[in-house]
Amino acid sequence: MAIFQVALNPKWAEFLKSLSDEHDVDVSKVINGLCDWAFSSADYKVQFEVWLDKVYPPKGQAEDRAKAEGEEASAREDELQDEMEEEAHEDRDYSEDRAEVNSMTEKENADNTQETTPKEPHVKKQPPRYTHENKKETQKQNESQTGRWPTGKKQRQQRKR
Repeated sequence: MAIFQVALNPKWAEFLKSLSDEHDVDVSKVINGLCDWAFSSADYKVQFEVWLDKVYPPKGQAEDRAKAEGEEASAREDELQDEMEEEAHEDRDYSEDRAEVNSMTEKENADNTQETTPKEPHVKKQPPRYTHENKKETQKQNESQTGRWPTGKKQRQQRKR
């Protein structure tokens, strides 16, 4: 018989010790009987080996599993980075759209100011198409509807109206 020094969970050590004391036998005989009983059937042995491989995989499998997990983590990291870059591009596009809208609004305001400049003294001066409050309200409506300024051709045309 081989002699091993085994560290057991205190719960199991206490349980096995109480069984050995109750039956007045050595703890090693109780553990030996437990192993005989647990591995008495070929099915039990297979089940135990499957469990052991799953919980404590052999060295080669453990390295393969770690490598596969590392590759999966790397793929997730790459995907996250791609998403972040895409968001940065969207933010840049949003900023460009805002600058375009602001320049178009300024141009329209300038056009409206020129158009409404009285050529004759009796023509009343008309207010610009967008006042500061109207512009802010339009921006809020567009942002609340889409979360950002419309970027499609039809949406830009609607925004101009």
